[in-house]
Amino acid sequence: MNTMERLLIRELDKWKKKRNRRPLLLTGARCTGKTRLMKDFAAKNFTRTVYIDFENDTRLHDLLERTSEPKQIISALSLICKEKITPEETIIIFDEIQAEPGAMEALKHFCDKAPEYTVIAADSYPENMADKGKDVTAGKLDRLTLYPMSFREFLCATGRQTLYEILNSGEPYSICAMKSFFEEELRLYYTVGGMPAVVQEYVDHEDLLRCRKKQEEILDLYRQDIAKHAPASLLPRVYQVWDAIPGQLSEDNRKFIFGHIEKGTRARSYEAAIRWLSDSGLIYRVHRVKQPGASLKTNVIPSSFKLYLHDTGLLGAMGALEPESIIDDRRLFGGLGGAINEQYVVQQLVSDMGIDAYYYSSANSRGEIDLLIRRGDGAVPIEVRAEENLKAKSLRAFMQKYDVKKGVRISLSDYREQDRFVNLPLYAFMALL
Repeated sequence: MNTMERLLIRELDKWKKKRNRRPLLLTGARCTGKTRLMKDFAAKNFTRTVYIDFENDTRLHDLLERTSEPKQIISALSLICKEKITPEETIIIFDEIQAEPGAMEALKHFCDKAPEYTVIAADSYPENMADKGKDVTAGKLDRLTLYPMSFREFLCATGRQTLYEILNSGEPYSICAMKSFFEEELRLYYTVGGMPAVVQEYVDHEDLLRCRKKQEEILDLYRQDIAKHAPASLLPRVYQVWDAIPGQLSEDNRKFIFGHIEKGTRARSYEAAIRWLSDSGLIYRVHRVKQPGASLKTNVIPSSFKLYLHDTGLLGAMGALEPESIIDDRRLFGGLGGAINEQYVVQQLVSDMGIDAYYYSSANSRGEIDLLIRRGDGAVPIEVRAEENLKAKSLRAFMQKYDVKKGVRISLSDYREQDRFVNLPLYAFMALL
């Protein structure tokens, strides 16, 4: 592979240098590459690595049931891993920590009693711990989240380093000069997605059918994990929500409608199930807001939202979109395919830019704004289309009503500024926004 280095490793480097560093909890959905990221970071920065995967290794279980004292844990780890553990040269990695609740208590004691040691833990299902009342680490941990690979990371992993560097330049006209190359890679990213194992499959074989098989394996693993980790009382509704997402996104109005799952049901009946999927990193929830106030978060309508999967490639696999149809469709899709444009934009906002996304719709459901984000001291409305919508009636009406200074259209058209609007190419919006 060309390089699978993740951009989050830069945040790990910053964490290592912090003066008052605490143990780090790395969260994110299964199969997003947490284990590889931790091991790459360890190899880059430490002489020795002590690694325990609690899902497959129970050798510390009895000890952690009796004690959370760092000195005793370090002694046991040294014996188990046959490594001398010193603060200066050793990193301790606890993988899949949700499988061993006693280890979470231990992290708190490393913070209080042994802060000189470098400890990273990975947690794929944090909600599982909270449900059991085991989240004892508030204020005791530093935290980072790993998402599926962003489009930028995908370019690096597939050997398109030149395109990556041009994108990072932020020069709109240099970027648009390479439009045909970027569009080709964007369609490939829509199909392959950002799950590292699928990206690896593509790099090794350049076979989209093999990639689809790998995506289906990941989806099967998620179903098994849901059965294993979701509270039994929520299990049927977690499956219902998860299975309904592609169909709901196929509708022109992407809003998640509970009546399509079960006639007459209400949002609050599914709130815990949705929260579990969201906390596990498997979905993104984009809330509707009443108006663009000083804080979009305080203006949300809790019962009204859109749900997206955490990865474009998995959405295509769940919706049974043929890989060739995504690659060959020059319009970048209709039906569910059209939703992948929004899915992609939301995914990049979250994973690449660290920005929460919302959307707006008036009381009569007319004049919807696809996405709203906060930039600087104001809200920025975003319209997402395969082709540039020059009229953009909803966008114009919204901007006039709320005296919004800037509107953004994200499409396959080139970068262009027009009055109070700017059109950003889908493949480069994260570098130009």
